[in-house]
Amino acid sequence: MHGQEDSMATLEFSITASLIVVASIASAFSISSYIVSRKRMAAFLSILTFGYAIEQIVILYREFLNQNIPFRAEIFSSMEDPLLRIAIGAVMCESLMIAVIEYYDSENRILRWIPIAIFLVACVTVCLVPDIDDRLKKWFIYSMRQIFLMAIVLFCLANYMKAPDGPTKKRYERRRLQFTIVTLFILLTLVEDTLVMLTLSVDAANLPFAEVLYRRNISESLLAATGAGFLMYASIKTLRAFSMGRFQKNTEAIDEDETLSFFSEKYGLTQREEEIMRLVVESRDNQNIANELQLALGTVKTHIHNIFKKTDCTSRGELINKFWMNS
Repeated sequence: MHGQEDSMATLEFSITASLIVVASIASAFSISSYIVSRKRMAAFLSILTFGYAIEQIVILYREFLNQNIPFRAEIFSSMEDPLLRIAIGAVMCESLMIAVIEYYDSENRILRWIPIAIFLVACVTVCLVPDIDDRLKKWFIYSMRQIFLMAIVLFCLANYMKAPDGPTKKRYERRRLQFTIVTLFILLTLVEDTLVMLTLSVDAANLPFAEVLYRRNISESLLAATGAGFLMYASIKTLRAFSMGRFQKNTEAIDEDETLSFFSEKYGLTQREEEIMRLVVESRDNQNIANELQLALGTVKTHIHNIFKKTDCTSRGELINKFWMNS
């Protein structure tokens, strides 16, 4: 019996510690990406993953406190630190919402504040009402996270559907696989919460693995690990592209993600302005650009002035930074 309990304790510790490490590394990569690129989306994704790491630390702390206390099926329906979990959930959900809004360059104030306000009011109200069954209360608070995430999924789908054919739509399509995987894990998390919290019998709650499910959702853990992996990959690409584009003057960094085409469409650059923009990102001076494109120096200066005007920039440095912020 003690050997079985020790095995469960080891499994719980391994899962939680691994998630803390993965989330912390993803957060560090993302904030590094923000520092070099100034992409606000990366900063909010760093907050998201850091918040998840904090939640796992809370779980690890709880498991440490209860390591010598036998797990009882009667407590399976209860929820530890509900207000803290609501607060952490709100930080994570809102960070992701703002990150997605930044990605789509949206100014929608309603999406920034109304969904998170509904989330907080609904969760706190359910938490404080004494007559609600503990199982239902626990399920509702955790399921609100998945409902919030599905709202973000619908927002992403709406942006994809209304995007014109061209670089912008292609940019969204490149992330279709990641989007599908994340959506699938969100739905699986909701299903698992429903099965475990609402339908699991008292007898099943006595099984050894029930203690693992008490503090965590396996589908959510896989979602977090997968999302952290996607974030680390994207952050590394940003760091690499920024380094290549700014310091090695290598056009591979520009071509790789069709960032130039997207940037040109977003700001309404002409084909000639797009060609000049490519060379500006490579840190070519005006005379070099004129020689490369066989244009008069005055013509190049006029085009660059128009690019500054369209992108609301006043210097080459600001223009290049804005370009990488759209990568």
